[in-house]
Amino acid sequence: MTEYVMVMTVAKDDAEANRIVDAVLHKKLAACSNIISGVQSKYWWRGVIETRNEKVILFKTKAHLVQKVKELILIKHTYEIAEVAVVPIIDGSMHYLSWIDQEVERQSD
Repeated sequence: MTEYVMVMTVAKDDAEANRIVDAVLHKKLAACSNIISGVQSKYWWRGVIETRNEKVILFKTKAHLVQKVKELILIKHTYEIAEVAVVPIIDGSMHYLSWIDQEVERQSD
């Protein structure tokens, strides 16, 4: 796994998205987040195709913090099965990656 990652989840509405984002940021587990509105999701759920408007949340963080971010998302989430996906950041501007280093809490693996 690379040193920098994006952790992605979805939320059912603004209130849930903000509750999840605030919890992660207040613990300094991510340098920033994006809440993307206007996403229509279609998925299989219990044998039926469901459609729901959701908010996509992207967190920029470090690989060694992923487990703590995932745990906090799952605590704050209301879905029975919450999506949590981790995408490696394989490259980025030196200043941006340095900023992530400065903003997240330094924790050992």
